[in-house]
Amino acid sequence: TVLVLLIALPLTGIAGPDFTVGHVHPTTFLLLGAAVAAFWLVFRTQEEPMWHPRLTEETVEDEPDP
Repeated sequence: TVLVLLIALPLTGIAGPDFTVGHVHPTTFLLLGAAVAAFWLVFRTQEEPMWHPRLTEETVEDEPDP
């Protein structure tokens, strides 16, 4: 979903009105903010995984090929 957002922001900027703030389109700031948020989310996920694998009754051990 993050990648879809990062792709959709420039498309909405192109489709939107031709407006600038200091010669920079406002979508640029949104895109940079979304990219920083995505990088922070990936960094946080590496430190604290969102899930941990666990053994259940349906777990099948993988055996290497001979």
